[in-house]
Parts: sequence; C-alpha cells; structure tokens
Amino acid sequence: MNSKEDAKRFVAGMCETEAEFMHALNIGLILESMGCSDELVMAGFLHESLRKPEYTKELLQARFGENVANIIASYDRIKAFTEENTLLLEAHCIESLEQEALKPVFRKLNNQGIPYPISDNLKLNSYLNLLNIQLAEPTISRNLKIQKTILKRFKATNNLTKPFMCEIIGTPKIGKTEMLFKLYQSFKTANCDVALMNNIYAPYKNCDVLYRIQKVMDMKPDVILFDQGLATLLIKNDMRKQSGIEKEAESRQIEDYYLALMANYVDYLAMIYVPFSKKDTFFGKQLSEEEATQIIAYNKALQEMFPKLEEHAKFSEEFDTDEKTFDQTQSALEMQTLSLVRHRIQKETISKYYH
Repeated sequence: MNSKEDAKRFVAGMCETEAEFMHALNIGLILESMGCSDELVMAGFLHESLRKPEYTKELLQARFGENVANIIASYDRIKAFTEENTLLLEAHCIESLEQEALKPVFRKLNNQGIPYPISDNLKLNSYLNLLNIQLAEPTISRNLKIQKTILKRFKATNNLTKPFMCEIIGTPKIGKTEMLFKLYQSFKTANCDVALMNNIYAPYKNCDVLYRIQKVMDMKPDVILFDQGLATLLIKNDMRKQSGIEKEAESRQIEDYYLALMANYVDYLAMIYVPFSKKDTFFGKQLSEEEATQIIAYNKALQEMFPKLEEHAKFSEEFDTDEKTFDQTQSALEMQTLSLVRHRIQKETISKYYH
C-alpha cells in the first residue's frame, strides 16, 4: 500500500468526526501541494495523533518510520523548529487563513489574527503577507481565488468518481454562454478535466440526447458544463405545448423523459433571469417586435417550469440580474459552482477513507 494512502486510512480510523478528519486531510494536502517530501506529507496527515493517549510515538515509528514520528513529536511539543516543523506550521496557518477567507463577512487578517505561533521563517512570513494582500481585496474576488486554490489542491490527489454536471438556463441574450466559458476556464485553472456540451437539440421523438451525454461521460471528465441542455429542452417542450405544436400526451411523455434524465445527471442547475416587460430595448439593444415576443414567451415558460426543474436537480439556484450586475452574477455563480465541486471531492474522499 502507498505510504501516504496508509496514513490517510490510519488517521481516518483515529478521527472521531468528519470535521476532524477533513482538517488532518487538508494539512497533508497543503504540504503535498507545496512539493514537500512524502514523509512530511504523512506527518501532516498524522499531526494530531500524539494528542490522543492511545497513539504513541513508538506506534507511529513502527508503522510509518522514525523520521515521520520525530516530525510529529517535535511539532507537537512546539520545540525549536526544523524546516519540516516550520512547513507543518505553515500548512496550519494557510488552512486557518483559508477558513477565515471563506467566511462571508469581510475581515482583513493580520499576523495577530492567526491562532498559531509564527516562526521567524522568512518564507512563512512572506506567504502570510501575500495572503493578507489577497484578503484585502473585495470579498467575492478573494473567495474565488481561494476556492480555486483549494480545489486545485484537492484535485492533486483526489478524483471525482463521476462527472459533476452543471447547467445554466435563463433569459435569452444575457450572456449565459459567456458565463459557461468563464466557468470552463475556472475549472481548467483548478486542474480539472472539463467537457462543454452545447446545443444538444435532437428530434423530440427520436432523440439521441442520452447517447450524447453518455459519450461525453465515457471520456471521464471531472466536470460537464451544459449550454442549452436538458432543462432548456424541457422549457422548449413546454413552449411547444403552450403554442399547440405538441399534443398534451406527447408533451407529458417528453417531459417525463427529460425530467428523469435531469434527476440522474444534473448536479447543479442555475437560472439567470432578467425580468423583462418592455418591448423596445433589452440591455441597451433595440429589439424587433418578434424578438421581444419570443423573449417574453421564453421567460413565461422559464418561470413556470423552474419549480419543477428544481425538484429534479440535486442543487439549484436562481440569479436575478436586476439585483446584481452581470459581473457580480458571474462571480457568484463561479464561486458557488467551484464550491459544490470541492464539496463533492471532499465527500468522496471521506467516503473512501472515513467509516
């Protein structure tokens, strides 16, 4: 067995709560992302073990070697810091800063705000100064950077067992495709394998939607982003029924089929909605009477269908762009999606090691 994997399983059996296990896991992953040795990474996973009476230095030494046991023992007693102990301390400081940064209330941290002692190590102090600069930026921008960093760290050693599927729906012509491409870049930045599916339209009675989804899933990406996907097909189907193009029985059969697919596949459904009643301009653009009528009809179907769509997606959220600017909506959507994927990776890591 890989020694780091052995350390994860060991600490999973030692921890009494999932929160305790996630803390130990995070410290080891932070050290791994810093390029530390396997022995130091193992010490990171195991660093709380000597605080429990039943786990002794001798036990750790017999299972993980003398170097790992010495790093944990000297760190636990907060003695004179070797390089290994300083890096272990730095990992603690980084995690503390990240947890503070993910809180919604803005608060700039300084060295006195770190609940761990600070060494004279120049590398550590430089890193803390850099993080404090990041924490001084607007809340959404700061959280977004840290979300990407955390996700990248988890991706270094953990994979999703199945793709995380995200679909964005909403009022036409407001930039949903642009948002999806920004999400695509965010996940690529966080070292995720991303697939972008767009316009999966197919003949309603002979559709190959399931085949196309399965074909993309067979590529085993971490994330699949839908542009004009399953929920959009449901809304279009509803509009066809309302206009009399589709018969009631046929429409219900199509709806049941796509709702079943959504329940199986869509993890996160985001609706970006613009209340629209005027027929002359839309986001500063002149609209023809036909365009305005189409947008109004789509918005009506969107509002009527969304409650049903919410029931069949694992997580859903509504963004009203009358309340937020386009950029704020994009940042909030990006942060929420990155966070949901990170939580999926965390849960799957817990289920793999923690019982």
